[in-house]
This record gives sequence, structure tokens and C-alpha cells, in this order.
Amino acid sequence: MSPARNLRCLLLLLAGILLPNLLAAQRTAADAATCESTLASDNLQFDVVAEEKLLRWANEERVRVGAPVLELDADLRQAARAHAVELARHGTLSHQYEGEGSLSQRMGASGLRMDAAGENVAYAEAVEDAQDELLRSPGHHANMVKPIYNAAGFGALRCGRRLYITQDYARRLLPFTAADVEDRIFAAFNQRRAELKSPPLMRVERPELRKNACNGDAAADLAHPLYGSSQWVITMTQANPSELPEIMLKRAGEPFAAMAVGACFPEKTKEGFTTFHATVVLYRDAVR
Repeated sequence: MSPARNLRCLLLLLAGILLPNLLAAQRTAADAATCESTLASDNLQFDVVAEEKLLRWANEERVRVGAPVLELDADLRQAARAHAVELARHGTLSHQYEGEGSLSQRMGASGLRMDAAGENVAYAEAVEDAQDELLRSPGHHANMVKPIYNAAGFGALRCGRRLYITQDYARRLLPFTAADVEDRIFAAFNQRRAELKSPPLMRVERPELRKNACNGDAAADLAHPLYGSSQWVITMTQANPSELPEIMLKRAGEPFAAMAVGACFPEKTKEGFTTFHATVVLYRDAVR
């Protein structure tokens, strides 16, 4: 082979290697500029069609595995969209960037009342590709079909060629008042007693118990001097008033005659999860 032909072959080889890399670099730079322009907009346009597809596909997968379908929650969608913007801004995948709250803090700040939360993040050029990757990943798939979740909100933002996606899941709680919580604790305890063939308790009104409950972590023995010796006092911090602590369930069959309960919602909740404080007094003798 002649030197000139060797040189032409070498140049063609180098062009085959360098030209695609050069074009890729040019596309990357153009893509970054487009994304930067998108993020600078005062009116970000989220991909509502992609969000709706992702929720529909998630529910189809949940039905396939026997999990209840998710309801779209506007507060969760707001939180998911805000995080999708952060994904695009950083160009990487993370559940928490510097200066950003944790997942539960972000979701709690949206106004949602919840006691469980999960999140998937992804990016792809097409929403179908992102869904395929989420289904293939065991951890992401587990989040998608987790039976405890009953609500979801998805955010999808097109930034350059990439579609950045955040899927937020939660177990949304009903908007209980303190009185609702007290009623449900009383009903749940009597239901347990019925299962154990024990008679139902009387309900005793002790309004001052709400103040005791609002102390939060007040020890149970602080309430004892208020109510004499023929009783048992428990303080609790819970999310679902119908799910009683194990210690209450174990003692439900004991010969109690009456119950007083006071509940309070704290102004600030741990890590964004909704909880209540309650003080329960169980009397062994009838009380007026």
C-alpha cells in the first residue's frame, strides 16, 4: 500500500473517531444552552401529557400486582414539579441537593398530611424510555407499587433533549381534627375490647387532657397525680388514630370501666410527617 493511500486511510479513521465526538460535543453544548434558557423562563411549561401517562402507567402496574390505584394529589404534584426543576438545574439525579429539604420535608411543606412517603427520579429523551427504566429497576418498581401509598403527584419538565421526571408517592391522611382523633382512639379501643369479648368502656370527658397532650413528649407519670390511683395513663405520638400502640392492644382485655382521651396536633411535625399527640387515661372504676 502506497504512503499516500496509508495517509488517506489514517485521515478517514481519525475522521470516523473525531467527527462523531465533535458533533456530540456540539449537541451537548446546544442542549445545555436550550436547557438554561428553559430554566430562566418565568413561566415553566411542564409536560402534562407525560405526567398523565406516567400516572396511568403506574396505576396499570399497580393493578397488575394487586395494589390499590393512586389518586392524583395536587400538593404532591407541586412538590414533584419543584424537584423536577432541581433535577434539570443540576443535570444529575438526586433526592436532595444542597440547600434543599429532605423528601418528607419537601412533601410536607406542600401542605399534604401524610405518614409515609417515597420518590422516584429519572431522565430520558422520551417518557416511554423513562418508564421502561423505572420498571426494570427493582427499587423504583417497589416504590411504584408499594401498597401503603394511596396518592401520587408527578412532575415532568423538558429541558433540552432530556425529560426530567420526579414521581412522589405518599400515604395521604384524612384531615382529622383533635376531636376526630379522640373519637377514633376511643372507638378503636372499644373495637379491640369487643374482639376480646370484653364490655365497652364509658367515655369520660376530661378537656384538660388536650393541654397535657400538647406538651408532646410529656411522660405518662405526669398525668397520674391528676386522676388518682385506679387508672392507667399512656401518652402517644401517632399518625393514624385507628392504629393503636401495641401496649394498648395488649391491655385492651383488662377490667377497665372508662376512658378519657385528649389529643393535640403540634405546630411543627418531625420531617414533614403528620402526627398527633394524645394522652389516654383508662379507669378501672366507673367515673362521673
